[in-house]
Amino acid sequence: MRVAVEPGIPCGKCEYCKSGRYNICPDILFLGTPPVSGAYREYLAYPAELLFPIPGSMSFAEGALIETLSVGMYAVELSELKKTDSVAVLGCGPVGLTTLKSVVAAGVQNIFITDLIEERLNFARKYKNVVAINASQKNPVEVIKELTKNRGVDIVFEATGAADTFRQSIEIVRIGGKVIWIGIPKEDYISIEGHIARRKEVVIKLVRRFKNQYKKAIQAVKSGKIVVKDMITHNFKLDDINKSFELVEKYADGVMKAIINM
Repeated sequence: MRVAVEPGIPCGKCEYCKSGRYNICPDILFLGTPPVSGAYREYLAYPAELLFPIPGSMSFAEGALIETLSVGMYAVELSELKKTDSVAVLGCGPVGLTTLKSVVAAGVQNIFITDLIEERLNFARKYKNVVAINASQKNPVEVIKELTKNRGVDIVFEATGAADTFRQSIEIVRIGGKVIWIGIPKEDYISIEGHIARRKEVVIKLVRRFKNQYKKAIQAVKSGKIVVKDMITHNFKLDDINKSFELVEKYADGVMKAIINM
């Protein structure tokens, strides 16, 4: 059976698992997160309930991207997005793009996206009604404020984990708006302009991976509502796995998503 693997194994016994929020289980085992080994291997024993069949029309590569898509879809679900909302996505990497794809699929017409890498922004420009801003050339806060007549946007998705974009998210969101933090910061502590956040009465939600998204994500790809295969820019054999990690780490050769073929 061809399946997509949900990489987190929750305990199933704690109060969070029992309430359906298994993604915040404190004892969850997540593949590739130390001390848990990853899945770059020929065989892997795994709980059946975390294996989701993929249709014959879906490639293994697309199946591998269900995990990334699930993060973006879950973030959008948390935001309680409406199609009439205006949105900014800070970060145009794989998670930022799956968030963008989920926002577009929801029918939103007014979207901004930022990044430092022009090739990634060009990818986002393929979507209608998306304004892509190179943050290394222009101040995204100033650009978005100008284009929204100083109102800001209804929802901001932070998808880089950089200190600058956490701060920018508070500045870009409108009064009474929502900020969804998806990115994982390198630092233990991040700082924002507390008075701005308070005066705006900003709602801040944080994303812990995802929950209950795999079936939805597989259906979205199967139906063609969301396309993920266009994110695949490089393919490697298992023996060349170190080359793939080096490429991704350096953001080299226009890499978006590198696939390891077993």
